[in-house]
Amino acid sequence: MRPFRKRLKILTLQLLALLSVVRGYNLFLIASAQYLAAICILSDKAYWHTLLDYRLFLLILASTFIIAAGYIVNNFYDSEKDWINRPYQALLNKHISQHFKLNIYMLLNILGLAAAMAVSYRACTFFVWYALFLWFYSHRLKKITFVGNLTAALLSVIPFAALFIYYFHFNWIIFIHAGFLFLLLLTREIVKDFTSIRGDFICYYPTLPVVLGVPKTKRIASLIILLTGVPGWLLTKSFRTGAMHYYFYFCLVALLTGLAMLYRAQSQREFAQLHHLLRLIIVLGVFSIALIKW
Repeated sequence: MRPFRKRLKILTLQLLALLSVVRGYNLFLIASAQYLAAICILSDKAYWHTLLDYRLFLLILASTFIIAAGYIVNNFYDSEKDWINRPYQALLNKHISQHFKLNIYMLLNILGLAAAMAVSYRACTFFVWYALFLWFYSHRLKKITFVGNLTAALLSVIPFAALFIYYFHFNWIIFIHAGFLFLLLLTREIVKDFTSIRGDFICYYPTLPVVLGVPKTKRIASLIILLTGVPGWLLTKSFRTGAMHYYFYFCLVALLTGLAMLYRAQSQREFAQLHHLLRLIIVLGVFSIALIKW
C-alpha cells in the first residue's frame, strides 16, 4: 500500500508542477476571453450556436496548446533565474525533468497545429508562425531591454487575431480593446520586472530596472499607465459598450490608484501588490466583455 501512496504522491506533484509550468490559470483566462469576444463582439449568431461551433472550439483549443507550449519553453530558459525569484515554484517544478518538459513542449505544439489544421490551412499557418514567435521570444527577444516587455505583451494579445482569421470580420471595438489590453499587459510586464529584480540582476537579464534603474523605470511605467486611459476613454465615448462602460470607469480609478502605488513603492512586496492590482484589472476586463450587450 505504501509504494502505491508514494507513487500517487509523486504523480500528484508532477501534475501540479506541469500545471504550474503551463500556467493553467492563464490558459483558462485566455480561452474565456476568446470565447467571450467571439460571442459578444464578432459572431452574429445566437450565443449557443457560437458555443456549439466545433471549429471555434478547435481554434481556441489550438491557441491553448500553443500558448501552453510557449510557457514551457519560457520556463526552460528561465529555470536558473526562477531558483532566485520563485524558489518554492522552482522546487515544485523540480519534480519534472527538463527532458520531460521538452517532450511535452513538442507534443503540445503538434496537438495545437493539428487542431488548427482541422479548422483551416490559414489557421494552421497562423499558429506555426505564432509558435515560432513564442520560441524566439524565450530564446532571444526577452533578453533585449524593453523589447522583451513589448513582445511579451504582444504575444498575449495575438491569439485574438486568430478570431479575425476565423470570422473574416474586422471590428474596431475589439481592435481598440486589444490596444487597451496591450498597454495594460505592458505595464504589468514592467511591474513584474520590479518584483524579480534580484534574480534578473544576478543572472544579468537586462530588464529596464536593471539597466536604467528603478526611478527611470517608474517614470516609463507611469507614462504607459496614463496612455492606457486613452483607448479606455475611446471605448466609452465612441462605441457602444453596454454595461461594460462601468468597468472602464472602475479602471480609471484603479489605474490612478496604481499610479500612486507605483510612485510610493520601494520594496518588492509593494511592487507585488501593484502587480496583483493590475492582474485584477485584467481578470475583470476579460469577464466584463459579457456586459457589452447589456
